[in-house]
Amino acid sequence: MLGRTIVSKNFKFLENNKTYNIQDLYHRIDYWKYALRWHCDTKAGDKIALGITEIDFDYIAIVFACLELGLQFVVLDYSSNADKLGIKDFKNDVYGKIDIFLHHLPND
Repeated sequence: MLGRTIVSKNFKFLENNKTYNIQDLYHRIDYWKYALRWHCDTKAGDKIALGITEIDFDYIAIVFACLELGLQFVVLDYSSNADKLGIKDFKNDVYGKIDIFLHHLPND
């Protein structure tokens, strides 16, 4: 299974003049695993979509948390051909049932 072990021990991420290292990433992955499992009541195989447009440190941690929890990560990408294809409800017609739609992350 893919998870945090694929990240280089030399990992560095700069965001808003703050540099995050591998231990920061591990801590944030654990935070999101807890939030997804116990606050969102996820189980392996659930589909999760992120309605977040900014790829920031939390986004990266959420992706790894999803991998480690065995969630199916749905990339939201609206097709300009949806109308031509007869797609009325893009989310359901294209992706099927999405169990969790995560957006507006808390500032903590």
